[in-house]
Amino acid sequence: MSAEPTFSELHQALISCYDLEEFRTLCAQLGVSFDDLRGEGRQAKTRELILWMQRHGRLDELWATISSALQEHDKLQAKVPGEPPQQLPDLGAQLGEIDTKMDVLLAGQTTMQGDMGALRQTLLDCYETGEQAIITAVAKRLDHAQLTTVQAVLDALEADRLPETEMHQVLDAVQQMLAALQQCSVSLPAQQRVAEAIAAPMLDVKHKLKVTLPIIPMLLGYEGELDLSSGVNLKTLWGRLVKRAAKEK
Repeated sequence: MSAEPTFSELHQALISCYDLEEFRTLCAQLGVSFDDLRGEGRQAKTRELILWMQRHGRLDELWATISSALQEHDKLQAKVPGEPPQQLPDLGAQLGEIDTKMDVLLAGQTTMQGDMGALRQTLLDCYETGEQAIITAVAKRLDHAQLTTVQAVLDALEADRLPETEMHQVLDAVQQMLAALQQCSVSLPAQQRVAEAIAAPMLDVKHKLKVTLPIIPMLLGYEGELDLSSGVNLKTLWGRLVKRAAKEK
């Protein structure tokens, strides 16, 4: 096995060395919740553990943990007499095909993570130094599609392509959402600082919306859970801005 094991090598090593209960113990040793891993059965849980460790930069730790178990397994296998069952080669081929596909997925995730880092940096570069801490805290919680959408609306804002009336409407809706979240004891990254920016009398509407834009995708996830007396629909208002940004490129 190579010094830097592939997804296939890690997956096959885990399947070879750990039954389901032993795999549960391994997850506990690594500080990973077995129940939080998606999928059913040992095959799916094993794949999800590898993906989880990869996302958190801990693949080397995973390999270090299972390498000694793999060596012990090989010693035990050498002592077992007889030929392996005939169906094992076919099963191994099937697992190999699955693992090859997972290697492609893992490589794709790594590429996407790099793309998202570049998107976050591009967004951050649009803000003044004093505002970058706010934007950084929020941007870390946005996915690829959300980052792309926020950047498109921000570009339209900077190009003066958004009507001032709609800008005020969006800010009013966000202000109500933030107040409602506070009453429900829900806290989002930079929530208080965004609220302060909206209320700041020295900032114009364009600057207020610019600081507010990145948090809007996060707020949309809570809109259906909150009872807003004004009936303002942030999702509808946001959709209008997105359409304008796309239409007028």
